[in-house]
Amino acid sequence: MIVRATSIQLLLSITLHLWGGVRIAAQPAFPDTIAFITTEQHNIVLPAVVNGTDTLKLMFHSSFRGVSLTENGFAKSRSMTLDGLGTGLSWGGSNDTPVSLLNTIRFGTSSWDSVMITIDVNSGPGSDGKFGYDLFAGKVVRVDHGGGWFIVQDDLPKDLSQYEALPITVTDHGLLVDASLTLADSTYTDQFMIHTGFGGTCIVGTDLHTRLPPAAVMDTLGVQELKDSFGHVLRNVVTRASRFQLGRAEVPDLPIQLMDERSQFGVNVLGNDLLRRYDLLIDLRHDRLFIRPVGTASQGVFGPDPMPGRAGY
Repeated sequence: MIVRATSIQLLLSITLHLWGGVRIAAQPAFPDTIAFITTEQHNIVLPAVVNGTDTLKLMFHSSFRGVSLTENGFAKSRSMTLDGLGTGLSWGGSNDTPVSLLNTIRFGTSSWDSVMITIDVNSGPGSDGKFGYDLFAGKVVRVDHGGGWFIVQDDLPKDLSQYEALPITVTDHGLLVDASLTLADSTYTDQFMIHTGFGGTCIVGTDLHTRLPPAAVMDTLGVQELKDSFGHVLRNVVTRASRFQLGRAEVPDLPIQLMDERSQFGVNVLGNDLLRRYDLLIDLRHDRLFIRPVGTASQGVFGPDPMPGRAGY
């Protein structure tokens, strides 16, 4: 999602991009270790303190830049003020969104100042908003799903023998990694957005969706409604991939979603119902993703997605 400000105040006459919405005046000290909770929708939620007074629950979104609150999250704040409007772009289209400038935010012992926060309709259920990976530019973010720890450090662990390294492509859409899926006996290898803000398995974006032959989408499992940050409702077809592969691990018979072609969102999405089966090391210095299976993923085989439909933000 991208936010551009409109000129309702001179203060906001410049263009503001949510993809670069955090203005960091002082670099926090790392490492830092923070306990997180995993919601029923598989989202990663951490406690955050805004402006030294407001304790809120924010979801980590690995392909988002900036910080945003829901309208309900903003209502819980006693310290924030609104400074104007911006235009936000999300899966379902564009929308006006309020913005608040020059805030501080703290996770664990690390804090940032001069932070722009946008106000959206939705975030992951159980959260007051979300924060993106750009807070940790040049660092290593470790998501320890097995232990429930969110760890930010300067360097990779010395022992990476249990991890598999995958290259990341950094784009305006976020962090992308290669993966493969098989539909109707044809295998497609493409880039997928690493999206910890989406609780399902994966979504085939409109770019790949429109290239699929009719036979690839005939085995439908119904339609899943998907809401974006601004409440736009998309209707995604649910189908089944006979095989999905990320790195060396293969996932058989995986329910997936095909993005509603009205959204014009072309990028594929890799969601948390797959990502949660790995411990993740996101190396933002060298653009690499390290994955280590946890739980059932240690066998390299996954059962069917028990909850294939999730709202994505």
